[in-house]
Amino acid sequence: PVVFYNFQPSESVLKANQDVYVGPEEEMAGRLQANYVLKHTSKQELNVAILKGQRGLVSEKRTNTFKETLEKSGRSVNYVFTDYSDWGEDKAERQMELFLKTGQPCDVIASNNDDMALGAIKAFKKAHKKLPIVCGVDASADAKAKISAGEMGLTADQPAKIQGEKCIETALKLIEGKKITDIKGSTEDGLYVYTNFKAITNSQDLNN
Repeated sequence: PVVFYNFQPSESVLKANQDVYVGPEEEMAGRLQANYVLKHTSKQELNVAILKGQRGLVSEKRTNTFKETLEKSGRSVNYVFTDYSDWGEDKAERQMELFLKTGQPCDVIASNNDDMALGAIKAFKKAHKKLPIVCGVDASADAKAKISAGEMGLTADQPAKIQGEKCIETALKLIEGKKITDIKGSTEDGLYVYTNFKAITNSQDLNN
């Protein structure tokens, strides 16, 4: 048996109760970001920039769910920038510097991870532009500092301790030849054990 963790593979490589994935349900990160945006602005027309990681399931699931959640709200959404920044802070910063030269408005930056969000913040500050609502994923120390400083709105935390515990619990089941479907967070098809993201948005969350 094989346990894939944290970075979700294609379903084609998984096999029920033998080769399984343990980790966050990526759609949840995009949903948390979109709900935060909808709660923290009353604008009916939103100009949104999206910074994606690398091509693959993780980026697509986070991005697509973010977009779907925004669009279902009934708001008008203009995607003023969307590109792959390959999870990198420097690349995201360069991309946002070029974007800002176009003069297009930007109300929201949705980033697939914190590093890219931090790069975007750097670009806006260098250009002396008002920061939009910025959302990331990973709950890195630098992102939490930006949230404390009021420069970033949300980061979605995927608790490593819980993921580790679920990996061990799943591995032990598989070694014993048992099904994983009685593990909390598992899916009925025996392919996944999902953990949750947690929205980190304020000083109370930052201290937990």
